[in-house]
Amino acid sequence: MPKEPDWSVPGMMNARDALNDTIGSAPQGSRQQSVLMGIRDRIDDSLSAVPAERQARQTYAEMNRPLDAFKSDMGAPFVEGVVEKDRFGGKFMLPTSGCPASSSVQAMQAWPR
Repeated sequence: MPKEPDWSVPGMMNARDALNDTIGSAPQGSRQQSVLMGIRDRIDDSLSAVPAERQARQTYAEMNRPLDAFKSDMGAPFVEGVVEKDRFGGKFMLPTSGCPASSSVQAMQAWPR
């Protein structure tokens, strides 16, 4: 007799993990892979209906967003007040005091005119 499906959140997460393994081993772009991804998407939709799971996914997405190197968390550009000019009028991305001695920036400063 077949086992009764486990519709609990942990049971659905286990099914999702198993599907991911099967999707990864299916031929790339195959009908099998496409069908399995559709099933996984339906499981994801069901899991999103669980408030704690939805909150966990939102938190994960926020914590893993790409960083913008030119903006701070306060909204002001990160490089504001950091960019300095070299003796030729060229701009550095960081002040020379923050650069290691072996950097090309300091080597350029020592270069004779």
